Amino acid sequence: FRRAIECKPPSKNAFFGMAFVQIRLGRLHDAAATLARIEAVNPVPDAVTLATRSVLERRRGNSQQADALEQQARRLDSDAATWAIERCTKPAGP
Repeated sequence: FRRAIECKPPSKNAFFGMAFVQIRLGRLHDAAATLARIEAVNPVPDAVTLATRSVLERRRGNSQQADALEQQARRLDSDAATWAIERCTKPAGP
């Protein structure tokens, strides 16, 4: 992932891959930093970014904010939001 995020332009999918793994491993601070980098590259909210942030906020104990982010993500693209949430919440490992 690190190589792909250093490309010009950086790979948005690599950032998502990193964030998904970081969330699954409980590295929430790292995941927040990765999401901030995604948002810097693409400041317009999209369903995958919002859904990923919703999982992060839920893991941090911010259920109300997580629900709002998830609803916004599903309004933009329900399938993409579902995909991102599933990737963030599947068990870590092979």
